[in-house]
Amino acid sequence: AMIHVASIDNLTKRITDETTPTWRGTY
Repeated sequence: AMIHVASIDNLTKRITDETTPTWRGTY
């Protein structure tokens, strides 16, 4: 289940690049 997480994390990082979500960046 880490595959879809990595995909979303990559996408989220590009969109919220300025926000930098820690709840996902912990991984």
